[in-house]
Amino acid sequence: MTYHDKLIMIEEGIKELQSKIAEFKEENFINLEEDNIIREVQDADVAMLEVCAAMYTSNDDRDNNLFNLNEDQSRFFNKISKTLIDQSQKKCNSQIKLFVSGVGGTGKSYLLKALKVWINNTFPPKKDTGYNGSDRPGCI
Repeated sequence: MTYHDKLIMIEEGIKELQSKIAEFKEENFINLEEDNIIREVQDADVAMLEVCAAMYTSNDDRDNNLFNLNEDQSRFFNKISKTLIDQSQKKCNSQIKLFVSGVGGTGKSYLLKALKVWINNTFPPKKDTGYNGSDRPGCI
């Protein structure tokens, strides 16, 4: 799942929370006193803010924000990460054969380091067995 897909999921979740709050306000407006309504709405708003804050500070999002990849790096990163996720879900078996070129300072090593961090966070090695790489898709 790409960073963009995660953001779309978060936005959809926020919209769903807002609609649930609006439904709650409409359904319970008649049954509750005005002070209780205000308190319930404030509690729901605080809960929504806490959920949003938790979503935005997950490890994956924090890693993606730290990478600060440029357009070309992002294109490679997204292609590789999508293929590795598909491999882990048994959706494909194909190898990725890419050639990353550029003059010194274009970010080739930085891209590889970002991919290594992402792979270690997304597919951590099993701690109770010896590591041979067979439990993780791809190889860098």
